[in-house]
Amino acid sequence: MKKLTDEMIEKIATYWANKISEMPDQKENAKIDGSRGDTLTILQILSSDGIASKEKSDLFKEELIKEIKNMEEECYLSFSDVSVDYEPGSVLYHAAKNAGIDIGINTFPFKHRMSFDIDTEKVYVSEGYGSSEREI
Repeated sequence: MKKLTDEMIEKIATYWANKISEMPDQKENAKIDGSRGDTLTILQILSSDGIASKEKSDLFKEELIKEIKNMEEECYLSFSDVSVDYEPGSVLYHAAKNAGIDIGINTFPFKHRMSFDIDTEKVYVSEGYGSSEREI
């Protein structure tokens, strides 16, 4: 079974470490149609000012790399493990907890879906409700 390369894991971990230390930028990606998800996204944007210090963000990145590698050893890592609907996937959740980051409504940006193509060694993310996927 093919696994994520170290470079792919680094991209995933760097992406999420940056996200927890900055304000989620979902304003341009959100399709405002009055749904509950739109309302929660807007509230999150307005109330978030970055969750983790540089030190905690770096520790989170290290923990996330460990979690991804452990998950791949135990079974197949799924997209949902490194994605966020309204709550973080299991890998993100455990990495944050292990890094001493309190998980609340603003810890991770809503509706961020990460996917990867092991054959081409590419990592993709869609950032926010209704947004298109882009390579990272």
